[in-house]
Amino acid sequence: METKKNRTGWMTMLLLVALSGPAFSAETPASLRREIAKTEQEFFALYNTLNTDRQYDMLCKMDRETGTTLAKRVCKPRYVEAVQRDHAAERVQAAARGGPGIDATNPGTAPSFWQDDGFRKNMLAVMQKSPKLQALGEKRDALQVRLDELAKK
Repeated sequence: METKKNRTGWMTMLLLVALSGPAFSAETPASLRREIAKTEQEFFALYNTLNTDRQYDMLCKMDRETGTTLAKRVCKPRYVEAVQRDHAAERVQAAARGGPGIDATNPGTAPSFWQDDGFRKNMLAVMQKSPKLQALGEKRDALQVRLDELAKK
């Protein structure tokens, strides 16, 4: 009789644990960062599909800052990539001519695309036409809030 009662208690507890799985699965900063990266990837893929002005397509790549071995995902509009590439070529040519040379710590006056009115207007116009794109943006923002809250603990 006692064995049957114990077995019932264990079975009930196992059932409760199975049903409350999400409550026991703690979010980690790494899992949230992965989810943010995945959401950003979905967002930019959809944005690039809906965007008709190709200079504003978002390009993402893994990049290492000088002095570190850790790669970080960096996303920029296509036109910023082109301007930075041209700027780097000009600096190399200036150094070859005996100019000021290349200072790896100062990339120069690369454009800040978040301050570019044309880019911002285009991004907003594309987002306003797509509820799915808006939802992905909101999901990404909510994930960032959770990551920030977790970092405070």
